Amino acid sequence: MPYSLDLAEKPHHKALFTLLRITSTQTNQTDTILLIAQALEALFVDGKEGIGNTLKQRLELVLGTPQTHKNWFSKFYNRRSQIAHGSMPILRPGDLYDMDDPSIENYIEEFYGSIDEAVAVILAVLQDLICNNAREYCFLQNVVRPNRHNQ
Repeated sequence: MPYSLDLAEKPHHKALFTLLRITSTQTNQTDTILLIAQALEALFVDGKEGIGNTLKQRLELVLGTPQTHKNWFSKFYNRRSQIAHGSMPILRPGDLYDMDDPSIENYIEEFYGSIDEAVAVILAVLQDLICNNAREYCFLQNVVRPNRHNQ
């Protein structure tokens, strides 16, 4: 049971602990993005096989292709990559920045928009697992070679 755990090792536990961690006032926005990405990758990707594309394809297999927010994944994963690889601009700590500056307002809006959409996806994934009485996903790959005589 998750409430008796101190260390999340299974993918669904990582997703639950991520939701708990991101609600903490001690967790900053960049950590939040990385925690969400870690949880999604644990649920949908084994190893390092084209993580971004594989993750997106598998999310769409489970949840369908979104009718609204079609670019949520690209925006979120780009933000995650910028943070992980050091190309993300960093906002001054505290409330010392100028909120009247449109670039600051846009930065904050994009950052929190990415987080909001990704949290909604984690909740949808956990709901799917619960509704199907499952703890994980298994993605099987099939190879089909049609006989030339049957074409």
